[in-house]
Amino acid sequence: MSFKSEHTKIDWAQVAGMGSRLIHGDVDIDYEIVWTTLVAETASLVTWQLARTSKNGRGERGSRRPCVG
Repeated sequence: MSFKSEHTKIDWAQVAGMGSRLIHGDVDIDYEIVWTTLVAETASLVTWQLARTSKNGRGERGSRRPCVG
């Protein structure tokens, strides 16, 4: 199951829109909103990735794991 299908409460169009604004360098970016979003959502993304990694048996040394620090 994909992350998007597991998290149906997330407004994926809004996520894509934010990414587009950041990538294309719009001048009216509110960096406080970007930071708040990053801080608020990072923990759930890391938790999801760690659970996914464990399920796939790739949690051993030398495997691809998220950078948390």
